[in-house]
Amino acid sequence: MKTIIQLLIGTFAFLSPIIFEAQESGDIIDEKAPVSIDNSYVLAGKDVLTVTVFDEENLSTTQPIDGNNEIKVPLIGKMKVGGLTVREAETLIEKEFIGKEYLRDPLVTIKVQSRKEVFVLGEVNNPGTITFKSDVNTLNIVELIAMCSGFTKLANKKTVEVSRRMNDGTFQTMRVNLEVVLQEKERDKKGDQKLEIFEVKPGDIVFVAQRFL
Repeated sequence: MKTIIQLLIGTFAFLSPIIFEAQESGDIIDEKAPVSIDNSYVLAGKDVLTVTVFDEENLSTTQPIDGNNEIKVPLIGKMKVGGLTVREAETLIEKEFIGKEYLRDPLVTIKVQSRKEVFVLGEVNNPGTITFKSDVNTLNIVELIAMCSGFTKLANKKTVEVSRRMNDGTFQTMRVNLEVVLQEKERDKKGDQKLEIFEVKPGDIVFVAQRFL
């Protein structure tokens, strides 16, 4: 049986391109905030791509992958890149330039950017999207919950689930006992110990379930 977080991931994966496009007109893409990835990273609808062709400045473009997993490449037109790795997408575009006889030996580079957001669902007072500052790459989960105005009275603090997309496109779910973390944080204020708190990253989905009464 699927867990609640798995169902939410499926729903979010379906809706994220729609949400992304709806927000596009009101948001500014921060080009100074690239995501640290390698060429095996699997592209998806929420990614913003900067595509450059060596020594061909007029062919450069920065745009999000749309709801059809496509981007529009100058001269070539729409190309489906969602679901491909960075290197696979680069190779595909290079082959198109050659096949259409626009360029003889193109060198295409793709840099992936993100809106640097984390999504908080469930039993918090203000669920929704939290946007990272451009110079911040992680946020500890206690601060994140505080930014959502804290837990509701029905929140299950013992099992907070964090879902993270891995480089192969799959999701890994981690469970954090925030009740213990908050207790340890209070002891840490008294100087009893140095506390390390779980860090969330851009793209994470945080779900706070309801506790049983």
